[in-house]
Amino acid sequence: MISIEDVYQIFLTSGGVCIDSRKVTSNDIFIALKGEHVDGHKFVKQVIDLQDTHAIIDDKDYYINERTILVDNVLSFLQKLAQYHRAQFDIPVLGITGSNGKTTTKELIYQVLSTQFNVHSTKGNYNNHLGVPLTLLDAPIDSDILIIEMGANHVGEINDLSHIACPTLGLITNIGEAHIEGFGSVEGIIQGKTELYKYLHKTNGSVFINRNDETLMKKLPRGIDHVFYPSENIIIQDSGLNLEIKSLDSGKIYNSSLYGIYNAINIQAAVTIGEYFKIDLHKILEAIANYHPNMNRSQIVRSNDNVLIMDAYNANPTSMKEAIKSMAALEGTENKVLVLGDMKELGIEEVQYHQDIVDFLSNYSWQKVFLVGSLFKQTKNNSFNKFENVDQLIQNYEAYQESLKGSTFLLKASRSIQLEKFKEAFF
Repeated sequence: MISIEDVYQIFLTSGGVCIDSRKVTSNDIFIALKGEHVDGHKFVKQVIDLQDTHAIIDDKDYYINERTILVDNVLSFLQKLAQYHRAQFDIPVLGITGSNGKTTTKELIYQVLSTQFNVHSTKGNYNNHLGVPLTLLDAPIDSDILIIEMGANHVGEINDLSHIACPTLGLITNIGEAHIEGFGSVEGIIQGKTELYKYLHKTNGSVFINRNDETLMKKLPRGIDHVFYPSENIIIQDSGLNLEIKSLDSGKIYNSSLYGIYNAINIQAAVTIGEYFKIDLHKILEAIANYHPNMNRSQIVRSNDNVLIMDAYNANPTSMKEAIKSMAALEGTENKVLVLGDMKELGIEEVQYHQDIVDFLSNYSWQKVFLVGSLFKQTKNNSFNKFENVDQLIQNYEAYQESLKGSTFLLKASRSIQLEKFKEAFF
């Protein structure tokens, strides 16, 4: 059976690896993964028919010629190939995990470090057992720094991803009630996320840690090299629909496009890491001011009649409460409308977590609250408008539309609720 070293030589002269047969072009290496619904092996022949392509397979029935490479397990081989590619780099590799804010923090850090370095970073949220290897294999050999986002929904996953990515630096954004179904408990979440600290401790790496996060501070291994944040060189204040950053060095004010005071700590992490790499503070803050969120993460969308705060890519009880608090504190408008959707992967207490959110909402005054999803539908509160799904909300919204002109909306839910369909229908 062919060795990793031999496949790596093929990889070096290829166009890269690809897991989608529809996107394979000549000279690519196709990874024939078996998914829940589709087996990549079924597309091996059409891939091999292209010029100079290769395919990694683990089912001998699909072997065609010497360009089909048979291995014991395709996914395991992909991970080992990525690990081998990672070993060719003697550069800083920053691993990022946490319950909330991973992707925003990663993008802010990328924005800052790219002002001075050739940085390769996770695209979107390619942060799991498949996404991390693909991110690594996409890294150009002339990269100065790698930023690898690592997600997890069960204990042991961050440890596995750390052994693939081999970070030299680490950052855990926070610990919250995310993926509690897989982790089993909040303690399970803490155990799973702090596997990054344990890996870095064993490998003499360094961590960036929020000195105000008691949970993470308690889990910081004794003797590990660490850098504290928040930075003492800036002050961040909530300024309505954006955050205002003041440099204590120059007194200059920088405006971030990020909404919500909960994003301040993500900015602080990016500032501290920029300072760690000796980037000038003015350059750091300009880079942050030039960052514009996308993918429905803390995104501000303005229509003729309304303002939408789109934060509908992900949600868990911790992030949901932070979003609600920021919305309640928003100044400049009394007309605040919430469109909140179900939070997924919360386990056997999922309905109670949604009831807790409903109870939390009652602490504030809202113009209107729309709750979307089967879990919110089961909660006890008749003063809020509940819908089984987003399509049902869309069908009934016209009755409210005129009265809600001039309002500010917060849209927050797990991605599977598809609240962007509501935005597309009416704004």
